Amino acid sequence: SQPAAEKTDAVHDATVMRRVRTLLQGLSVVTADGSRSSVGKAASVLLQHLQECGTDTVILTAAAPDSSVCVLAGCAGVGHGTLGQQQQLLTTDGNMAAARCNLQSPKQPYLYYSAASAGAAGNCPQDWQQLHEQYGLQSFLAVKVDAGNGSVGVMTLASLSSSAFLEPWWEPVLNMSLPRLVPLLGHPLTAGICKIAHELHQLTAKSDHKAYITAMLQRSGALLEQLTGMKLSLRLGLANDDGSCLLLQYLRGGDDSAWQAAAAAGAGASVLQRLALPMQGTLFAEAASAKATRMVADTNAYAQALARISGDVLLGQQHDRSLVVVPLLVGELQHHAALYVASSQPGEFAKAKQSICALASMLQLLLEQQLLQDGAFERLWDGIELPELSQQQSQQSRGLEEEGEEHEEAP
Repeated sequence: SQPAAEKTDAVHDATVMRRVRTLLQGLSVVTADGSRSSVGKAASVLLQHLQECGTDTVILTAAAPDSSVCVLAGCAGVGHGTLGQQQQLLTTDGNMAAARCNLQSPKQPYLYYSAASAGAAGNCPQDWQQLHEQYGLQSFLAVKVDAGNGSVGVMTLASLSSSAFLEPWWEPVLNMSLPRLVPLLGHPLTAGICKIAHELHQLTAKSDHKAYITAMLQRSGALLEQLTGMKLSLRLGLANDDGSCLLLQYLRGGDDSAWQAAAAAGAGASVLQRLALPMQGTLFAEAASAKATRMVADTNAYAQALARISGDVLLGQQHDRSLVVVPLLVGELQHHAALYVASSQPGEFAKAKQSICALASMLQLLLEQQLLQDGAFERLWDGIELPELSQQQSQQSRGLEEEGEEHEEAP
């Protein structure tokens, strides 16, 4: 009868609203600070409240608007072990599920596939096929997280059931839940890193490594200054194959307008300075050996206290008063690298630590993509005159090379 049907609908609506309220309450206590842990916690909250609805996996991906470059920021549920090891995994393939969803028009915010049969599974995006084959997940739903002026990422739900996410009440649940993810995936740190990754990916095919590194240092420095309110400059350090020498790459002094003018004239790489130093006694070597960040809070006090100053602390006309060095490992061969962040003022980098480490993790992935193809890493040393090394320096460099074989990622 009609009254009975209306009563059933009312009970159903009340159940949906109660489910949404508890989910929103759970998400409201997650701090949006741009960290991977906060996004991971949000994924766990979503799984906790949507599991009774048939959700077995939640994946949160950050991305710039209309970009195929995506960053796996948080995950929970079935397959979490594999996905968790790939936190901050950078993908640039437009055929991956999150990228396909992010590239769709605003009128198509959803991407849905069911792998109920072998034929249907073969039509899924590649990453969903892998989840189906490895963990038996059968239904997949990706939803664009829209901030109003463009997307900030994608939420993916997966289920072991072959017909999940088809109930009509999913639409209101998602419509009310997705806005709570905007502060997390759209945090200035996360969004800024995604924008840098997108812009650098656009440069990859048409720029040499010098132009690429110039753009990387300039854009990364601008992001850190925006986030911290500090005047900062960045350097990229790379060790040669035997660990005997350090190649420092940094931007020539000057304001942003000068750099932008050079870039517009097609001479952006000309502002890149390159300096080769013996590895022995550098902060780079200390950070790589300790597998930990190294910092100089006051370069003046540092210079006065030591009889021999590390060669990578004070560079020519650079007036850096404090410096932090974050060690990186690039690629399967684990090339030693480091991100240097320098300030014109003495002091600690406490308020910038999270931003620097998150950025360093992303730059490590970007360097892997740019420098480990077609011998680009070796070409970085073309035209560089290597410093002469003493016997002691050569022995120490071999020690660094051996440590690299057991080195784990630092950021």
